Amino acid sequence: MRPAPALLAALLLALPAPASSAGSAAGAWHAVPWVTADALTDPAVTRGGEGGQWIRSLAIDGADGSFLIYGTDVGGLFRTLDGGDTWEPANVGYEPRGTCAVAIDPANPDRCLSVGANSVASDAHGIWLSTDRAGSWEHKLVARISSTVDFRQQLAYDAASFDEALGFCTDAYWSRIRDDEAKWGEVQPDPALYRTSDGGETWERLPGSEPFAGGHLVTHPTRRGVLYATHPGGLSVSEDRGESFRLLLAGNFAGVAVSPDRPDALWVAHPGGLKISHDGGRTWADSPMTGVSLEGREGVVFEHPTASPVDADRLAVRSRDEDWSWKLHVSGDGGRGFREAAFDNDLAFLPFNVRHWAVAWSPTNARIGHTVGGDWATRSLDGGETFAWAGDGINGIKVGGAFHFGSASPGTVYLGAQDYNGAITRDGGRTWSYVNASGDGWGGMAYGGFAVDDRTLIVGKGEGWDGLRVVTVSTDGGETMREVPGATWDGNRSDPATFGLESSLADPRREGVWFCGPFRTADAGGSWERMTGCHGVVAAQGGLLYGVRQTDGDDAAVVTSADGGVAWRPLVGGYARIRDVAPEVGGDGVYFVADKKLHRFDADTGVEVLDTPGDARWGRNVASVATDPGRPGRLYAAQHTNAHKSSVGAMVSRDGGRTWASLTRTEPLDGSGDGGGLDGGNEASWVRVDPATGDAWFATGCYGLWRWSPAD
Repeated sequence: MRPAPALLAALLLALPAPASSAGSAAGAWHAVPWVTADALTDPAVTRGGEGGQWIRSLAIDGADGSFLIYGTDVGGLFRTLDGGDTWEPANVGYEPRGTCAVAIDPANPDRCLSVGANSVASDAHGIWLSTDRAGSWEHKLVARISSTVDFRQQLAYDAASFDEALGFCTDAYWSRIRDDEAKWGEVQPDPALYRTSDGGETWERLPGSEPFAGGHLVTHPTRRGVLYATHPGGLSVSEDRGESFRLLLAGNFAGVAVSPDRPDALWVAHPGGLKISHDGGRTWADSPMTGVSLEGREGVVFEHPTASPVDADRLAVRSRDEDWSWKLHVSGDGGRGFREAAFDNDLAFLPFNVRHWAVAWSPTNARIGHTVGGDWATRSLDGGETFAWAGDGINGIKVGGAFHFGSASPGTVYLGAQDYNGAITRDGGRTWSYVNASGDGWGGMAYGGFAVDDRTLIVGKGEGWDGLRVVTVSTDGGETMREVPGATWDGNRSDPATFGLESSLADPRREGVWFCGPFRTADAGGSWERMTGCHGVVAAQGGLLYGVRQTDGDDAAVVTSADGGVAWRPLVGGYARIRDVAPEVGGDGVYFVADKKLHRFDADTGVEVLDTPGDARWGRNVASVATDPGRPGRLYAAQHTNAHKSSVGAMVSRDGGRTWASLTRTEPLDGSGDGGGLDGGNEASWVRVDPATGDAWFATGCYGLWRWSPAD
């Protein structure tokens, strides 16, 4: 058990003071995207990319269309420098978990803006500026917003404000959300328009702009200081850089489109379709919406039109309805007639779900447009008639709970996933197969996946992000899944009688002894029983199993078993929550994560709190720890906040935890991509070391699966 306070104090004083370092470590990040073997035979696929997070905004440069930014709700930003052929995460210096708007300077692609957002209210949100094509970011305006379901055109550069001496557009505008509500935390409502006159370095709140905020906002393509804003009263225009507005059109509007190809044309979306003006809003006509069928659809609304900058006749608008039968409509005649866009999902890994489509059109070729799937990037090469998967490098899956490397089938790893069920690899992560644990077509919840061998899979199938899980087993490699009757457990720690840790494992020394959450089987899944004194098994070494016992107070403990999980003995305890355990390699110590800190325990020295580098805002938030079986003294730790991107998400120690190096990238992206220059491992939630390669695999909170390859 935990040593008495006086003894513990003496033990801690006797130990050398641990040092902490956030320096760099030699090695490289490699993405581990979920991709099928068949997809990798396609010339368009070099790495694959499952996507997996809901996109909030997409922006394209105004020069040649090679640079785009793809912004998600809670999984950060991605960029492409080759027109969508390949993508990479672009979150260096960027603290928000997501975005609700991105924009690129139409005259200088090096400069871009993002409005940080997340389901949690945070002071990390607001406006962020990059001056190196999203290679790094700086916070310029703090706004405690959430904006997690904010799908507006709200951030716009003024192309006519280009300053030749400075080399960039000086003016940009932001329309702050009107009705904001966070899932967690308190927002600070302040609907207004904001303006920058120095390219995004500083921002001012425009007095009297409140009535015109919270809607869609675009700028005139050629007239400086002219901006159009939708609001509860209709569509208004400002001709003095947002100082004043006059009403152009009364109504309820959900998006405005403009095009440099026809500068005075306007298209506005309303519940019934589109209204079109060719004279800056003085006169209007209703689009006949030819080719758009509303048959069988209830509550249809049209939203977010976008027009090609080189061919104003090329236009896209989405329609939403109450039954998720959403459509993307594309016009080739300026918005009078439409065809429904098709989606080619042959190369996509995850199930296709409708999304808030908005097309980012190429600035040079009217036949090229970009939008999303599904939760992945898509691209059209035929004017918007067909959009095909183009998400090479976008990996954003959230692994559900823990994962482990098994010993029976080297190279085989099965992962559960939040929202998208999970996947299995049989070649060390190069290719994957989707495993539909829930049986639902759209996706599903699965936590703590483990492959006993390449045919036998165990996972806790969930009914939602929280709540009940049920032990679920496959004996045919994931083709079919079987729930175990009565083997249910709860991920909520409030009731120890029903709680279970989201981890599955097999005893490497006892055939047929498996674990899933708080349940154990000794006959290869024939029968399952809830364990006494252990809520989940997370490690095995030297004939011992290591698990966690949770309570509703302050007596959570690391527990061990020497008989295959029949009986459990407390090793060290007295904590509110224990999340992970890793036995020391080549020693008698045990590392464990308790109450957001990493500890080391052995019988001779007692408990030591290791001085791991903390997050710049919240301090230590360690979530997982792993030792390297091939390198004694080497251990890794994962850290995340769930509220903002932790400044240190992954870390390594080479001396048993005495000193540490952060693995989170702080240097601007250099374009070297998967050759070692990636921005990986952000918001790490779990870590284990592959015994076959020595690489550390990090699961993350919606930033995808990553592999750290050490140089030594």
